[in-house]
Amino acid sequence: LSILTKEDSVNMLKNLNISFFNRSLFFPKLSSINYIREELNINDVFTYVEKFSNPVGSQYLITGAKNYEEVLFYRDLLKGRYKRFAIVIDREGFPDINDSTNIFIYGDKEEVLEINLLDFKAKKLINSKFDIKTHIRFLEDLLSRNLKDFENLLFINGALLLYLKGKVHSIKEGFDITKDLFSKYDYSQILKNLQYYANYLNYKNIYEL
Repeated sequence: LSILTKEDSVNMLKNLNISFFNRSLFFPKLSSINYIREELNINDVFTYVEKFSNPVGSQYLITGAKNYEEVLFYRDLLKGRYKRFAIVIDREGFPDINDSTNIFIYGDKEEVLEINLLDFKAKKLINSKFDIKTHIRFLEDLLSRNLKDFENLLFINGALLLYLKGKVHSIKEGFDITKDLFSKYDYSQILKNLQYYANYLNYKNIYEL
């Protein structure tokens, strides 16, 4: 993908099925204390409200939980609000698979996926508890192919998305497809386009698009 013109932006939204929303429009009081969230690096109340309300009408969701008790909390919170959703045992609020773990999937059926990084020759992300800015920089470097050691970890995460949406029958199949796509496309440029597009929209109210 090349750098987008303003005329291309609406078509990009349709083609990629990506939505943005302005938190201050949907949750003005919550948004007014966002600086506290940033200073303390906390997500809890924001995570609960945004996932529960689902302002962009997503059918699928991946989130994280620290333990099984939190899995049950999110299961009860989200059931009936998404077609299918997955909860990764790792860090609350973050959908990333950083290590061997269990993934709980709910929707048309309930199942538990056991992910072993050794099966995919993937390297564990030891320092996974980044602050938000460091997390973003890591993803930018990863998509720019500057972190070869962690690419297989990226493919596992992509595989979960495909599996959750019913596009593949197994995580292994999704892993192979994601790996193939990553070799063909410049995802760092796609990320830049998304950032450019978000700036152009200025996080416009999604219901006005």
